[in-house]
Amino acid sequence: MKALKLIVLLITVLMLASSCTALPEQHIDEPVDEPATDENDAESRCIELFYKTDGESKAYLGDNLIINEEIYNQGHLFATYHAELPQFAFKGNPDSANAINIYYQGLYKETEEKIQTHAATLLEEVEGLEPFSTHYYLNIDFAVKIVGGYINVLLFSEEYFGWLHPQNMVHADVFNKTAGEKVTLSDLFCVDEEEYLTKLTNEIYIAFRKESDYRNKYSLDGTYEEEQMQVHVICKDVIIDGNFYCDEDGIVILFNTYSIASYASGPAWVKIPYSSIDAVLKDSFARAIL
Repeated sequence: MKALKLIVLLITVLMLASSCTALPEQHIDEPVDEPATDENDAESRCIELFYKTDGESKAYLGDNLIINEEIYNQGHLFATYHAELPQFAFKGNPDSANAINIYYQGLYKETEEKIQTHAATLLEEVEGLEPFSTHYYLNIDFAVKIVGGYINVLLFSEEYFGWLHPQNMVHADVFNKTAGEKVTLSDLFCVDEEEYLTKLTNEIYIAFRKESDYRNKYSLDGTYEEEQMQVHVICKDVIIDGNFYCDEDGIVILFNTYSIASYASGPAWVKIPYSSIDAVLKDSFARAIL
């Protein structure tokens, strides 16, 4: 279906991934439990960011970039597109704000083009058909969290275009507040990629083991060392893609639905405390974040 192919391309733009793989074949799953509400839980805190940007972060925002598109079939509204991307206005540091704004202006342009192409294809597919009650939609929103010398921007995408259930994705970008430069994981560590990947995946495995059904959830089997290696294999590519943000007390790695587990398992957002990886963190990062 052309519409499906196009929306996958749209997600590719929004998630800023260096490469794109097709989603697994859809199947009926059990309902997903609501996430924990413990105020110290990384997932709960991250979800809160989607709906509320703190006061300090709001003070840095300017006139955001907004897309609103409605698609009608014979006078019946059947698809809506909404996207809002940030624009910043730093007092006393316009160059930094401008660097980040250019980044999101480029993303805005690509998103707008993808939406227009996808909407046109939808209109072609429903031409001549009777109006139907199903409502298709794409919503993209953002949240900002400033921690030390870093700006975390989280893009949250929810969409439904005829699948068995909506698709939800989150992507995080981290910027240096002083220069407006995009920060990668390699910028945070004083060791090579393989060493910090091993350190991170070991910490992720420790976090997974705290879940009662972690073996089934992440398809793990074997000794401690074997499962540790399995986690390294399934997680390293997602980590390399750089879907993370910097919290006050740890790095939060974001694993979207399907990236390492089934839809029913939901996303896995793992906080790795700075205290457990301080030996491999750059001193400059530690000074800026702590």
